[in-house]
Amino acid sequence: MEFTFDGRPTQVVGIDENGYGPILGPLVVTAVVLEVDGDPWDRLRLKHLDTRIRDSKEVFRGSLPTYRTGESLALSILREVSDPPRTFSSYLESLTGRPLTEHFSGCPALQSLHPDMPLPVWLPADVQPSLWRSVPGIRVLKILQRVIHPAEFNRRIRALQSKALLDFLTFLELVKAANPGPPDQDLLCLMGKIGGTTHYKKWFFMAGLPEVQTLRESRGWSRYRVGRWDLNFLMDADAQFLPVAMASILGKYTRELFMLSLSHGLGEGSPMPFASGYRHDSRTSQMIDLLVQHNVPVHCFLRVK
Repeated sequence: MEFTFDGRPTQVVGIDENGYGPILGPLVVTAVVLEVDGDPWDRLRLKHLDTRIRDSKEVFRGSLPTYRTGESLALSILREVSDPPRTFSSYLESLTGRPLTEHFSGCPALQSLHPDMPLPVWLPADVQPSLWRSVPGIRVLKILQRVIHPAEFNRRIRALQSKALLDFLTFLELVKAANPGPPDQDLLCLMGKIGGTTHYKKWFFMAGLPEVQTLRESRGWSRYRVGRWDLNFLMDADAQFLPVAMASILGKYTRELFMLSLSHGLGEGSPMPFASGYRHDSRTSQMIDLLVQHNVPVHCFLRVK
């Protein structure tokens, strides 16, 4: 891969989304910002690292032991930048800037069905998260997250007419939050492909960034330059690069906490989320029935796409 490395530490942001396809629960987009000594294209490849970090689909596999692994990874990554959160609400506030109660604007009935929970929820209380340990020459600087619940999701989809564009704009929002100000500082951005999209330039224009240089557009890798930002959309980025895999794990953890909290609010006491929120999951329809029985307006919980 092309990269001009001048020997100075490089700031790298990895971004991934979780919950792009379900009809229940939030869309979560996460950015992990690293400072890397050496060539980041080489240093950040998962195959070169002795770490338990993987794409979240390989970590959270639907069983309690795998959820314990995922929680340990998520909380030990977060420990790099903040004090250990004691509750779900404080965890959210550390990543999104908003506590749990502020995530359901205009939907008080849905808010009331999301009780706060002490953390950790899957790890035994006397076990410290320890599966991620710092790698020499790789430093976690910042973790940022955006959580888009169905009511906001539906409102924005009606305005944009595209779920992929909503995802892209949220990616770009996190890039700007990771590197505030004009794009006049070097920043390498590694992001997952959005719905298999190859051509992103029209979306940059719609986002108010018309001065974009196209460096490459292919099925596996689309690359652009905006000022000194090097923006890369990569197929299976979460299975290849450390910061994207970290973002994937943290985003999956957040989404699963929301689904577990909702399960508890609906009276389901299982230690695992009652339903995934995906159409193919038979329990998703049961959760929809429960939400209707609790008089939650449909637009507050059911996505239009």
